Amino acid sequence: AGNTALLRVLAAYLLFILTEYAVWIAMLVFAYNRGGTAVAGLVAVAQLAPAAVVAPVAASLADRRSPVVMLAGGYLAQVAGMAGTAVSIGAGAPLAAYAAAVFAATAVTTTRPAQSALIPSLAATPDQLTAANVVAGWLEAAGAAEAGLLVGVLISLAGVGSVFAVCAGLGLAAALLVAGLRAQPLAAEADADA
Repeated sequence: AGNTALLRVLAAYLLFILTEYAVWIAMLVFAYNRGGTAVAGLVAVAQLAPAAVVAPVAASLADRRSPVVMLAGGYLAQVAGMAGTAVSIGAGAPLAAYAAAVFAATAVTTTRPAQSALIPSLAATPDQLTAANVVAGWLEAAGAAEAGLLVGVLISLAGVGSVFAVCAGLGLAAALLVAGLRAQPLAAEADADA
């Protein structure tokens, strides 16, 4: 609790988890409403396939580059995708909404590797590192459970586009929480060149 940098990373992670699961659910609801199970299934695959390709690259970059820049940049890329999805839904452009959602889902792959590289750099003791990893697991479980509630409330109050707009705001808050942190890459510069 005394390490404010770790607290900021974990608070941002909670916001990330809420947005990650909320926009996933909301996009599947949107796709299902537009074309049933076939369209929802295609949109799910369209979101997962590019993310699966980018994830290993993001993981290797997290060790060699500034994890703060990668984490904040990943959050901002997600914000751009979520905001683009919200605007596209509002404009009645489903193909643009699907494309923006694919971009956001692909940007999500930067978060966990960057955070995994950042937390050890910010922990002052092994106890802090252990506690931060335990709390991150708790936040993942709680955020995943709460995301469904968030989506249900937002859709019932203001429609599916509101989920993406609110999540873009939460993602921006997450980026601001981590943007000012200082940490070094885990790999040495010579290792990065190799």
